[in-house]
Amino acid sequence: MTRLGLAVIVAGAGPLTSCSLVSGNISLTVRQTDLSPKSAPKDFKTIEIEIVNSGSGVARGIVILPDSTPGSVAGYTLDGYGGIHPFGGALGISSFAYWLGWDIARGITLSPNASKTNPAGWTLDGYGGVHQFGGAPAITNFAYWNGWDIARGIISWTGSGKGGWVLEGYGGIHPFGDAPSIAPFAYWLGWDIAVSASGPSSNTGSRRRT
Repeated sequence: MTRLGLAVIVAGAGPLTSCSLVSGNISLTVRQTDLSPKSAPKDFKTIEIEIVNSGSGVARGIVILPDSTPGSVAGYTLDGYGGIHPFGGALGISSFAYWLGWDIARGITLSPNASKTNPAGWTLDGYGGVHQFGGAPAITNFAYWNGWDIARGIISWTGSGKGGWVLEGYGGIHPFGDAPSIAPFAYWLGWDIAVSASGPSSNTGSRRRT
């Protein structure tokens, strides 16, 4: 079983009724919580989204489109083969990196200009490859570990539409595209213990296989 969770803050004054969707082995639950930070505006609410795969455990990531509202949450899930699956009315994506039968996809992130009408972002493979989907630009400069499944998570940079950072298993944070280098960061040399990265703009890191 694979379980993925994400909490996001969205604008909108209307209440949200908890709901669940089930399709085959996949279940999606959306519910409103009382966990909004004190600094959030009064009309903002925190939404918890949970996806459970009771089958092969191939779910690897989830992103929420930034123009989602409490009553209309939309986004994408990533499977281990690289497939990107819409939910909540998000547009379908037909072009993305895909590895049939090879569980190598590790993370997904949205570009800062992504929206319900402009799905865009990047996926991450286990070797560090960064692959665009939707309207995001292709990226050619990124850290790459050929044959070593050590990349764990990916986030985009809100200061640019053409870059971000990749997390590797020892804790190293590596820029891609036009994002700047970051230092310092927690690092566990030789210990593959870091599992995910997160940032603003509804981004999420990957989940390690178990």
